[in-house]
Amino acid sequence: MSGPVPSVRSAIRLIQYVAEHPDTRGRDAARALELNPSTCHDILKTLVNGGMLEFDVATKRYRLGPTLVALGGRAWEETDYTRVTRPLLEQWVAETRFTVFVVRPLPNHEFVVVDKVASPHNIKVTVDLAERFPLTTAAIGKAYLTCLPREQAAALLEQAGLPAFTPWSITDVADFLAEVDQARVRGWSEARQEYFSFTNAVAAPIRGPHQRAELIVCSLAATTDMSSDRLEHHGRAIRQLANLIGEAVRSGAPRAHTGGR
Repeated sequence: MSGPVPSVRSAIRLIQYVAEHPDTRGRDAARALELNPSTCHDILKTLVNGGMLEFDVATKRYRLGPTLVALGGRAWEETDYTRVTRPLLEQWVAETRFTVFVVRPLPNHEFVVVDKVASPHNIKVTVDLAERFPLTTAAIGKAYLTCLPREQAAALLEQAGLPAFTPWSITDVADFLAEVDQARVRGWSEARQEYFSFTNAVAAPIRGPHQRAELIVCSLAATTDMSSDRLEHHGRAIRQLANLIGEAVRSGAPRAHTGGR
């Protein structure tokens, strides 16, 4: 079986880089991705010609193009997650007043936000659609790893490393795995100020046909709202929400959610 085509792989990396760094210069992208500047220029020009990227002649900067945006919208319509997940997410927020969002795991074990409903609080914690999070994002990463064999989870964590996002981040692989083990038993994970220093979070996986995490639902709020002594209650509720989302995705019709308070 042949491996990845280098030029295609470079094109994918460039698209991802421009998505994460809007209005970037070609030389900056080449430097960040360690690409030959001439090769990078040729790939960028090809992507512009195909409408995948746009190039501003005046500023010499690149941004996502109309073709890519249209394809993304088409892919989203075909998966049709929003139609069945949005009512459940809206009900969760109505009951809890916590921000809630759904991420989809990527092949590189990162996560991309595919749907969200923000808290109605004036001062709130929120995320953006298409925002990406690393494997080591506390609650999300733990929920994702519960769906993998423990040995594979350990290897991924060793490879990724565990950065200290906050003073409360878990930076020891054994300790992080212990949290994953607990989450695997109870069906939901939690994070206590581990990714954002002022928030707590709960998350649960939505499993696909092969029991891997097809989606993950996560809710977070300021520690004053989602207090540590209530995390078990919210964790049980997010597990129920994940089950309902899974049923809705499989059947195409959302069911009422109860127990989010």
